Amino acid sequence: MEFQPLRLAALCMIVCPGLALAQADQSVLKVLEIEARSYESLENTSVIQTRSVNLQERFGRDGAVLLDVRLVLDVAWTEDVSRVSASSRDITVLLPDGTASEVVGGFEYVGMPMLATQSFSKSRPSDWPEVDEDLHWRGLFMVPEGVETVTLSVAGDYPLTAEIAVPPPGEPEAALAGANITLAGLNRYRRLQSDQGRDASLINVSHVAPKGMVFLDLDIRVDAVASNSTSGDDYFGFWSTTFRLTDGGDTTFWPVGQRAWSGVSDRRFSSVDVNEAETFQMIWLVPESLTSATLWFASEQALEITIDGSILDEG
Repeated sequence: MEFQPLRLAALCMIVCPGLALAQADQSVLKVLEIEARSYESLENTSVIQTRSVNLQERFGRDGAVLLDVRLVLDVAWTEDVSRVSASSRDITVLLPDGTASEVVGGFEYVGMPMLATQSFSKSRPSDWPEVDEDLHWRGLFMVPEGVETVTLSVAGDYPLTAEIAVPPPGEPEAALAGANITLAGLNRYRRLQSDQGRDASLINVSHVAPKGMVFLDLDIRVDAVASNSTSGDDYFGFWSTTFRLTDGGDTTFWPVGQRAWSGVSDRRFSSVDVNEAETFQMIWLVPESLTSATLWFASEQALEITIDGSILDEG
């Protein structure tokens, strides 16, 4: 879900018109929006796919809060200004005592925090000046508890500074806030066919499930109701590895892959435009005896699935 400034006071969002901005009169970068949230801790969703069980990894620090800053910047493109960029080391928040706090993480998509430093880089639109594009950035900083105001500082070729009020800690956005997930179909197969190439270059590729296992083929429908992009794009995006299944115990099943043309891609990016819907064919290797499972998206439960019906020879 995108940030909605001033809609919910409990989320403590801060919008820049009420803040004192300090920047050069003719700066290339100009703040259009600046919003802030804070959290006591966050789950590192980027490591979920490395866990053999449904195990969380949280990050934070006693005596500090995670400050989540979202920026929308206008870029004054010219014939001489064709690209703007700043490394993660160029982007800091200055505490009242003058100490600089560097970027510690960010969001691949809304509701999906990760411990990875965030830089930015944007090129002038190819059809400029007819089309103008803003620059979007979002990152996380560690700020001591009790600090009420910090100064965002962007160094580099086109510097700017902006004062930010630090809101009280709240809850992060949900990863599924921007989409409705439903099950559109289900099949089970003993053999998985994933041919490669076409015509004279066609190669027949097949996988046979081990004894006692079957390929579970799920048609997952994604209805995009809001963008989850942190770069300003108007779509709901995800990797196939964002999905996983769990049984009623401690077992996690990672997808074999997603159907892509005639083959199966083990890690595929997909996106659905806002107000549109698409169905994606995802495949898991599961025990033949499995009768129910939970479908997860990032760290959130998406669906409870009943697994029944005959097992087909080939899919």
